[in-house]
Amino acid sequence: VYTLNKYQCDDKSVRFISPLLLLLIVPILMFPGALPGPDIVSADDHLSVHHAFQTEAGGHIRHPHLSDPALQFKALRHAVRAAIEHGEVPLWNPSIWAGAPLMGDAQSMVGSPVTWIYMLFGEDHGADLAVAFLLLVIGTGCAVLARQLGASVWGATIAGTGGMTAPFVSVWLLHPHVATAVWWPWLLLALERRRGLGLALAVAAVATGGHPQTALHVFALSGLWWILRVRWWGGAYWAIIGLLVAAPVWLPFAEEVSRSATIAHHGGNALAPRQLLDLIWPGWLGHPATETWNSAPLSWADGRLNPGIAILALCIWATVQRERSAKVILLIWSAGVVLALIGTLGPINNARLASLSALILPVLAGLVRTGRWGPMIWVGVVATGLWAVRHDQGSLTPERHDPSPAPWTATLRDAVGDGRIIGLDWALQPNTGALVGLSDLRGYDLPVSVDTERLQTALNPRPV
Repeated sequence: VYTLNKYQCDDKSVRFISPLLLLLIVPILMFPGALPGPDIVSADDHLSVHHAFQTEAGGHIRHPHLSDPALQFKALRHAVRAAIEHGEVPLWNPSIWAGAPLMGDAQSMVGSPVTWIYMLFGEDHGADLAVAFLLLVIGTGCAVLARQLGASVWGATIAGTGGMTAPFVSVWLLHPHVATAVWWPWLLLALERRRGLGLALAVAAVATGGHPQTALHVFALSGLWWILRVRWWGGAYWAIIGLLVAAPVWLPFAEEVSRSATIAHHGGNALAPRQLLDLIWPGWLGHPATETWNSAPLSWADGRLNPGIAILALCIWATVQRERSAKVILLIWSAGVVLALIGTLGPINNARLASLSALILPVLAGLVRTGRWGPMIWVGVVATGLWAVRHDQGSLTPERHDPSPAPWTATLRDAVGDGRIIGLDWALQPNTGALVGLSDLRGYDLPVSVDTERLQTALNPRPV
């Protein structure tokens, strides 16, 4: 009898785990040829149009709006790597302005696992492993949270798949925004289970993700979840512990913000109401990568709201079935959309709240009672999810991901020595110069201190 029960238990465990293993396939379907393969999930083709990486005129960019990974974050990673290799704490970036705080720029992502994956595995392999890591963190987080809320195994698999192909993830995958947001379902899970240590770790992970605005949004939406569902007062103490654990990362940023000359220029925006049309059909207003999106007053990234037709249909289905958690999830998502439309006070990108709060929709979709139709519904979620995000991110050959500097940059570097350059404008866009070993007296960094603004104003009365 014991042996029979043991085999029955093992068979039940296999049936439970098998659908969840499909989450491992989703990254492969999203980026064929890269996960796995020789190509690299990257937007660094933006370097191909910069003279610092050109031996002849030309260059090609797949997505003209995804420039920051190449022109900002890559240089910040190099600065962190250089400091670590010299046995230093990455506090200072010598490559821009007249030097600038490195950890004070939260987007240097010093505390994020993504940065350390790059450090351990190099620029090429690290890029793909970091993407796979982020997708699996958000996928498993949505799956486990849905399971905690009563989803079946196939429902959890659907939730995880929807999380991987969510609009916020697809747009900001190579930015610190996603490295911050992927921990949101884990934070909600810790609240649901009332696990103090788990909550502290999740809060610390969000706080060190690399994008403070996204962290504030995640904490605000999680606070709404706490009010509507949990009301666990002990969680406040563990959340404070998590913030204290992350303090070495966010305190330098807080200090730099306190002396920022540009803080008032980074908030107060709102989502245009007609961008809600994306909920009817993905890319209703077009897409910049296909040159069908040319509405300057709108924000294409913040207006990417559609999580896939199947996920939206399942959310409606779950609401009709009156799933116990549906009301709370819809309230949180609706609050995010409303706040994105009307805006909030402070230097925060409020329009982004709509797409961020949509990260919880796959969890609601996973609560649908699928019955024997689970596999077919999962296929529908995969197909419509991949179709909705097909233009956002792509992969490149290693040569295009990490091109060699143009020969003239070495000549200039030898001539400048330990000095700094200025006035090359687009030819060496700030932070791009750092990739070829040149220190620019300009910078593309946030926040900009009052001292830096004084320096730039002395050089040019109209600094940009």
